[in-house]
Amino acid sequence: MMRGKDVLEVACARGGGARYLAEVAGPRSYVATDYLESNLEICRRTHSPLENLEFRLVDASEIGDIFPAASFDFVLCVQAVTHFQDARKFVFGASQVLRPGGGLLMCDTFQRDKLQAVLDAAEEFGLVADATVDISRAVHAVGLCRMPSGRLAPGALRGPPPPPPARRPPAPVQSL
Repeated sequence: MMRGKDVLEVACARGGGARYLAEVAGPRSYVATDYLESNLEICRRTHSPLENLEFRLVDASEIGDIFPAASFDFVLCVQAVTHFQDARKFVFGASQVLRPGGGLLMCDTFQRDKLQAVLDAAEEFGLVADATVDISRAVHAVGLCRMPSGRLAPGALRGPPPPPPARRPPAPVQSL
């Protein structure tokens, strides 16, 4: 999917995913951004240089101002959009830097209202949602949702109960 394409990753954190995709997925160029210089220092120190991988200091809300219009085939953001101060501005920026037919790929744990706001912004800026997957039932089923302290959420799974304590065999009956 990314082979020979130009990719922009927004909020790359420490860059492990960027390094992996730049090497394995074969993009022509992979620009990984983060708003914290300390994260980018870790990226540069930890990941051996690749010709097609660049780490840059850019805030998610500024991608439309920093990068030229229609300069990327994909904009990728993993587990970060829900933390952005202005997700709408991020979606707008992504719509500006994407080439025609390009894709905005987001993977995140959205609450329904924030997801709807992002989808509404995408539609407003001319992007089309090809797929959204709601995994909240599965998350709740395994107990990964927020729970009051010390209580198990309805439908959550527990491990098997501990085995009962070992019983001593009855003392042998002595005959008289």
